Amino acid sequence: HGKSTLLDALAKGVYPHIPSDGRERVVTHPDAAFICAEEGRAVSGLDISGFMDNLPGNVDPKNFHTQNASGSTSEAAAIIEAVVAGAKLLLIDEDSSATNFLIKDRNMRKLIPEDPITPLFDRVRELYESYGVSTLIVAGGSSDYLGVAQHVIAMRNYLPVCMTDRLRQLTLPRPQKPAEPLSISDKRRVLSENFDPSYRARRLGKTIDVRIK
Repeated sequence: HGKSTLLDALAKGVYPHIPSDGRERVVTHPDAAFICAEEGRAVSGLDISGFMDNLPGNVDPKNFHTQNASGSTSEAAAIIEAVVAGAKLLLIDEDSSATNFLIKDRNMRKLIPEDPITPLFDRVRELYESYGVSTLIVAGGSSDYLGVAQHVIAMRNYLPVCMTDRLRQLTLPRPQKPAEPLSISDKRRVLSENFDPSYRARRLGKTIDVRIK
C-alpha cells in the first residue's frame, strides 16, 4: 500500500534536489534520521544501557564495544548516535528493524522476564517527552505502537487515511515503565590514529593494510 515507499521518500527528503525530479512534494526536516538494524556493524564505547542490560559475557552496556553487533544492539546504537548527533525525528521501518528491539508482547514478557532488551515501545514516548525526539514508525505486522501514537495514518492503495480517532475506541497495549530513566550521552572522542587506514589486528598479531570494518 506504499508504507515503506513513503518512508523512503521521507528519508531522502532531507537532501536537496533538482527541480522537476519528482520530489517537489517531499520535504523533510533536515534533522531527521533513518534508523535500522545493521547486524555485523562495529560499535565502540557507546552507552546503550537505556535499551540493553545484563548482556552476555559481562559486557558493560554503558561502555559497549563490539566488532559484530546483533540486530537489536546495532539498532539501539543507531538511535543513541542519531540523538546525540542532533536528530529530532527518527524514521523507522518495521521491515528493516530487529523485531525483538521494537516490541515485546505481554506473553513474551511473562515467559522471559530476564530478557536484557528494553524495547523501543517502552521508550518511544520518553524519547519525545524528555528529549524532544519524535518517531515515525511504519508498521504492518503489529498494532502495539498504535496505542502510544499521537497520530495514526493508514496507507490504502498509496493514499493516506487518518485513523487516529477510530483507534481511540480500541483497547491497545500499553508500554511498561522501565526501572531506570533513559540516559543518552556520548563520551567518545575522535582520535587521530583512527584515521590511519591500516588496522592493527591484535588477534592475528600483525598489521593489515586496510581496515576490516
